Amino acid sequence: IWRNVHFDNLIGTNLFSGDFFKTLQDSVLSSDFDLIIGNPPFESRFTECAGLVDRSAKGKNPDRPPVPDTQIALLFLEQSLELLKEGGNCCLILPSGPVLYNTKTHGFKKYLFERYYFKQIFDFTPLRTKLFIGSSSSAKPAVVAIFAENTIPEDKPVQHFIFRRTRASGEKIEFEIDHYDIHKVAYQTALNVPGVWQANFMGGGRLNRLLEKIKTTTLEEHLKDMVTNRSWKIGEGWIESPSAKPIQRLKLLVAKGTRSEDEEKELKELEANLKAVWITGHPMVETRDFTDAGIVKTTIVKADYFYRSAKKNKEVFQPPHLLVKESVTGRNIPVIFSDKYLTFKDKIFGIHAPKQDEEMLKSLGSFLKKDKNVSLMWLLSGQVLTSREGVPLMTDILSLPYPEIEFNEIEKVLLDDISCHYSGFRIKGENSDVLKNVTEDQLNSFGKLYCKVLNSIYDNFKPLSPIIGVQFIAFPFVLGENPETEIPGSIEKIEDELKKLIDNKASYNLWIRRIIRVYHKNVIFLYKPN
Repeated sequence: IWRNVHFDNLIGTNLFSGDFFKTLQDSVLSSDFDLIIGNPPFESRFTECAGLVDRSAKGKNPDRPPVPDTQIALLFLEQSLELLKEGGNCCLILPSGPVLYNTKTHGFKKYLFERYYFKQIFDFTPLRTKLFIGSSSSAKPAVVAIFAENTIPEDKPVQHFIFRRTRASGEKIEFEIDHYDIHKVAYQTALNVPGVWQANFMGGGRLNRLLEKIKTTTLEEHLKDMVTNRSWKIGEGWIESPSAKPIQRLKLLVAKGTRSEDEEKELKELEANLKAVWITGHPMVETRDFTDAGIVKTTIVKADYFYRSAKKNKEVFQPPHLLVKESVTGRNIPVIFSDKYLTFKDKIFGIHAPKQDEEMLKSLGSFLKKDKNVSLMWLLSGQVLTSREGVPLMTDILSLPYPEIEFNEIEKVLLDDISCHYSGFRIKGENSDVLKNVTEDQLNSFGKLYCKVLNSIYDNFKPLSPIIGVQFIAFPFVLGENPETEIPGSIEKIEDELKKLIDNKASYNLWIRRIIRVYHKNVIFLYKPN
């Protein structure tokens, strides 16, 4: 039968090979598509044609923000939406960092959210290391699938679905999504709260209100003031990079027996740029030797040339100074005060202060060591969530609220959950503690906290003993002293029915895991998977 099948030649009408932005420039595509689907490149670099399209779009609308970091996927999204007819739909696979979690791209995102209706965002960020196993590429990008419509948003909410790494999804059998990972984001929140997506990723709910609370002055603003008025210095460490082209060129010139006048001039310029007497021959700490327990060891720098030498801020190597490692993989951000000359590599930044401000510097170090700052980094840093789990940028750490904010008991529990559970779930997925059976102590702690929340409105809710089954747990809570309904001793006989209610097969390879709340007389029953 295949010998008799004939396909029309669609090249030049429906099929185009080459740069998408070239077809836009040449007006090959009409702006009346019902549906556009695609997976654009994720590069932070425009092609020549993409640059021309970008400048044209800015010329047509002077209020249009620049595309952040020349991220071509964002330009692809914008231009795809422009090609839709009214009511047409677009679905693109995009990098989750620029689209959701990098708060510095919020201005451009807001611009798009105001012009188009973003209906659903399917967030596969937790599956970064699993989703593309078996593909020809070694890249493991964190991605989202965006569903948008060419229509006025009219205050409609955005549905944000987060797919965690479970045993089934980790083995690429099927997707599972939990009740707590389905978020309805109000339109105004999507427009005005850049960190709402991070809050959803870490559990949502009350974390959104916590985000509002930490919208205050930042550590960066404080340090800018100290740099301007008290001669402090701040900067990241050095990078050697012996394979960098300038260093390779310098070594080639040094090795030459005889050099021309132009080569002598070039050599002097390269040495002036790449030599750093404030680093060579001085003590240094390797990034790996700096942990939250302190500095394991130091060595002497033997290198002569440096790709980045911190020339403008070389005082950060001088005492008194703080060393801060860009890491939130432990319970604290690694921070140490040093009264000795000490250089350091990148992924560590230093803060130097004059001798008279030494106590202020120590106080700042104590603040940075607070364990709640690890949790806040998981809320504030896009890189921590998407591309380098547990490794924030210096600018992320400087975005911490400062002076210190006091959190109430519930907020402290939420922040502790992030550092103890959600961060581990993000990194380890199906092997994390979150997917293990709960302990009796954990159930008791949950019961007390749940009642504390209820009793902020009601008078006297108390936890009863949880009923633990093979697959599920029933947890009853009573208002008053005694329950007005019978509390079963076992749920064994109803577990099959509970499974039908809780595990909902939404499609061929998608399961939605619900929770059940039963309100009967003065008792609340919570039914959850065990």
